[in-house]
Amino acid sequence: MYLESDQENEIKGFVLEWDEVFSTYTILVGLPVKKKHTQNVKDYLQNTVQGNFNVMYDDGEGFLDVNVSIESLHTIQEEMTIRQVSEIVTNYIDQLMKVTKEA
Repeated sequence: MYLESDQENEIKGFVLEWDEVFSTYTILVGLPVKKKHTQNVKDYLQNTVQGNFNVMYDDGEGFLDVNVSIESLHTIQEEMTIRQVSEIVTNYIDQLMKVTKEA
């Protein structure tokens, strides 16, 4: 499911995907950052998520592809609406972008 942000930020949206193999939701987002920021993003994720994530730079598109298990973001609860989840994820991504560009 593609969720588009209604906030002013650097990304237009993200994908919320159901992973049948692991029975979990995954957040997929392409960050418009240069390849040199890959380690900064990995470091931020390592310090802020409590679970699995994957980061890979796409030279063809010029985006850093980030996949994060939704359970990794401890502020998300099962009873939340999609809108609430979208707001939390969007704010998290905005903070990630800010920290990445400052490094």
